[in-house]
Amino acid sequence: MIKLIISLILIYSSSYGWARHIPHSNCSWSKPEGVISIGMIGDSVISYPRCSRYSGCEYEKETALSHFLSEKYNTTAICDKSNGGDTADKIKYQSLSYKPDILIIGGGFMDFLTCPSKENRKIKGKTKECMEEKLDQYLTKDLSSGLFVDLINKYANKDTQVIIMYTTWASPFAKKKGWKTTERLILPEYGNRMKRLAETSENIHWFDVSKIDVDLYDRSNYDPIAGIHPSYKVYEWFAEYIYNLVPR
Repeated sequence: MIKLIISLILIYSSSYGWARHIPHSNCSWSKPEGVISIGMIGDSVISYPRCSRYSGCEYEKETALSHFLSEKYNTTAICDKSNGGDTADKIKYQSLSYKPDILIIGGGFMDFLTCPSKENRKIKGKTKECMEEKLDQYLTKDLSSGLFVDLINKYANKDTQVIIMYTTWASPFAKKKGWKTTERLILPEYGNRMKRLAETSENIHWFDVSKIDVDLYDRSNYDPIAGIHPSYKVYEWFAEYIYNLVPR
């Protein structure tokens, strides 16, 4: 009986986003009425920062993208299932219980970073080949299949505004060499495919976060610890950009 109760608590908390302490994450079982609903699926480009100890602001201040979107759209109906470090095989399980008005999806870096291995570097072209295979998991070259196509088909209806949110830039402050290798070998093609997918429907938008008007070489625009993710202030600008892209 005790095991059953614990299991139910874990399932319930996971469904509502509490298990990962996500601010402004209201993953209700049915679509809320009378407010804008937003669903978020992806990795740390979407989920980071969760709280101020990663962003350098006051400890109590909420700094996640979901918080700023909540303010811009004046809604608490935001289900943020994104999770830092997730690869495609995990992102596909970040499920929503309804089709939101706005669906934000992204991912890929953690998959690509597995490719510049010692073994692959021994064979010319093997690292790039690996990255291209990883990209196909998200969206094939002919745009016909992949995780993003599956997520759109599953969680978007004819009125849902879909935003593919990611980057074609690797932070210059990233310590691992693999970040810049990823930028050079696969991110341009990543951006090209997402742009072409967005051109297939007026309801699909490609948001390359590295293209916003911000100094990408300014260290203060990145998180103070790893220097990989944008600062909380930049995430606030992301929310502004999304709101202008899809105003309500």
